[in-house]
Amino acid sequence: MAKAVEIKAYRNEAAPLKAHEQTLMVKVTAPATGKKETAALDIVFVLDISGSMAGDRIAKMKKTMEFFVKEKMGAEDRLAIVPFSSDANDKSHAKLDRMNDDKKKKAVVAFINGLKAHGDTNIAAGLESAVKMLVEGRRPDRACVIFLLTDGAQNHGDARKVKDVSKVNVQTYGFGEKHDPTLLYELAHKSHGGAFHLVKDNSAENNLADGFGMVLGRFRDISVLNVRVTLRVTPKQKEPEKIHDVDPGSYPTEHDKEKGSFTVEFGDLARLEARRTMLLLHLPKVHKEEKGKTVLTVECLYRLAGAAKDTKVGPQEVKMDRSSKANTDETKPEVELELFRRKHAAAVDEATKLAEKKNFAGAREKLAERLSALDDLDNPKSEDLVGFLTTQMEHMFDHMGSQEEYDKKGKALALSILSSHARQRPTVQGHVHDDSLFYLKRDSKYVAQARQFHINPNTRF
Repeated sequence: MAKAVEIKAYRNEAAPLKAHEQTLMVKVTAPATGKKETAALDIVFVLDISGSMAGDRIAKMKKTMEFFVKEKMGAEDRLAIVPFSSDANDKSHAKLDRMNDDKKKKAVVAFINGLKAHGDTNIAAGLESAVKMLVEGRRPDRACVIFLLTDGAQNHGDARKVKDVSKVNVQTYGFGEKHDPTLLYELAHKSHGGAFHLVKDNSAENNLADGFGMVLGRFRDISVLNVRVTLRVTPKQKEPEKIHDVDPGSYPTEHDKEKGSFTVEFGDLARLEARRTMLLLHLPKVHKEEKGKTVLTVECLYRLAGAAKDTKVGPQEVKMDRSSKANTDETKPEVELELFRRKHAAAVDEATKLAEKKNFAGAREKLAERLSALDDLDNPKSEDLVGFLTTQMEHMFDHMGSQEEYDKKGKALALSILSSHARQRPTVQGHVHDDSLFYLKRDSKYVAQARQFHINPNTRF
């Protein structure tokens, strides 16, 4: 029998008798299934081949694509490649094909290696073609993703106007320092679960392969599809509990007032990947003590990789004692750390807004405040979080000193950081780290293999 998604609620065991609000955290974690229990993948690479990609950049892109096609596309996977410059006019591999034949793989690699840099940058044309393919060919038992790479700002078409982006997952990559990070961030977050990644253009290394490797490795490991979490109180009570706010990051949420419920759509999750939702729960006044009062129910609906129908876990009851001895000031360590992380992300957002107004002194002051708060954090579970957030803040601080530095590096770095926090997943933030708060231990495997292939393309895995 397949393992189920785990639901865990973090809250105080007891609450006072008076009417008040409590902050709870609900965490869902994908099961630790075997490698053969992961989903087949539909993937579209949307690749910039405009004139600015000439030379070393397109060479790195070709080597990166060769590695993933030859080594990481399985027989059940379907792959399409959409190169774009002034238009997305080469349709020879712009359809989803199974990678179940060695000749087909060789043909795809030959196509990739034959790409030449020329023309302008029409991101919209490439994205539109990719979205259409995935929407029209979507199958509920497969994981789908678009990898969109560009090193420049669009100068033909408008990618913001591409339809149906919200129906697919788009991972966007800004390569170098001349792309438009705002556009790429917006496209990723308009999509369903996408994120924005910043890749340094380092002549000595292929950071592009590292960045693609980290993210593709996560998609290769997807074990549960279309994860939906429903939080519900019992509105029929005379004085019911009420959910006043739900914050799952930047994932879509539907509120059913009649049922007193909120449903969060997290999309697909890899093995052991987790998502956290914070909620503010109003508890009504009670006149006597009560043990094990159900204040919330949580259920999760999803489809296991390869399954013909959905699986449901729950409803799982979340209970609290109502006690005259309870203290409203108590907070679970896990809840405290999650709130702290979100304050950190909010500070990065505020600093970025100040920088956009050319107030770099104010931006640095905001970041310095959060660095100081990290020093003051006293929590037994905080060691990994403090190290991770300190590194982020220090990098941000270094790139907020001037307009030139902010335009070249600071803005894109900030947006890749914000993307990571909003999606609760690792993003490439200039170069690949192995200390991300959202990293899984196996994420480094694809990165290491991509680096090895860069050194020796004859390596097999």
